Order: sequence, then structure tokens, then C-alpha cells
Amino acid sequence: MARIIFLIGTDGKIEQHVIKAKGKACLRLTARLEKELGQVLNRRLTSEFYEEPSTVAEEPLRQKTVI
Repeated sequence: MARIIFLIGTDGKIEQHVIKAKGKACLRLTARLEKELGQVLNRRLTSEFYEEPSTVAEEPLRQKTVI
């Protein structure tokens, strides 16, 4: 699951870091927030941006309980 981490500096500038979102998914996740927060001053894309998104749906882990 993708996560967004926000860091707010003492000068009021907000940094957002997107984790576990591959390809352009990170841009889709943050588009509305960026529109509401104001002008983007700087964008640094990580290596995850250049990775292909997974086409296989991930299944949740299931535990087997033995009693």
C-alpha cells in the first residue's frame, strides 16, 4: 500500500514523500493535495517512478492457525 509522508518546515514549506507507489501512481496520489496546498517549488522523482507498476493484484497474507 502506498503512503505519503509530510514534513512541515519551520518556514511553512511542506515536503511530501510518496512511498511504495510505482510509475505515475505517485503523481496521481498527490495531484489533488498539490492543487490545494499551492505551487510546487521542486519535484524530485525517485527510482520507483521509473519502475513499471505491478499488473498482478497482490493478495493479502493469510495466516493459518493450528490448535
